[in-house]
Amino acid sequence: MHLQLIGHRRLIVASLGFAMSTAWPVAHAAAQTIKFNIDPGLWETTTSMNPEQVKAMMEQELSQLPADKRAQMEAMMEGISKNMAKTRKMKQCITAERIRDGFRLPEREQGSCTRTLLSNTATEMQMRMQCGGAHPRTIDVHVQASDPRTVHGTAVMESTAGMHTTAMNSTFDGKWLGSDCGGISPDHPKVE
Repeated sequence: MHLQLIGHRRLIVASLGFAMSTAWPVAHAAAQTIKFNIDPGLWETTTSMNPEQVKAMMEQELSQLPADKRAQMEAMMEGISKNMAKTRKMKQCITAERIRDGFRLPEREQGSCTRTLLSNTATEMQMRMQCGGAHPRTIDVHVQASDPRTVHGTAVMESTAGMHTTAMNSTFDGKWLGSDCGGISPDHPKVE
């Protein structure tokens, strides 16, 4: 049981990182022309997550642990939950090429994931990413552009570890800061 909880911890930490990275859709849409109309350049994204969903998922498993292990895992989960509750800011360079490519992930990050573009207009992009492997997950991302320099969106991730499935929701807002990326690489966003 303890190893299973550690696996959940890794999944939760990985999910947090992934949710932040999906603040922009990552659909590979080589067969489709991307219509989503935003300006290339430096963008700042603010992301919020709901840690209560993670805590609820863990309660059942924690109840099955001996008291000393339970206290240790609860302390660890409290730290993760507090970290997840923080609003995160990230600056990233969005190139014209990346927009044309449907914001796909670099090859090294794609792994066993497949992406499907569900909506593709000048003001809206929606995608679904499904990943297999040891921790299967599905991520739905929906982004709306109120204008070419302002976006708002949601990301919902359902993940499975063992016999447990959980969902984590995040919301994000993005604003264009300028055409110069200021030394921030398109493949390496700066998390503040």
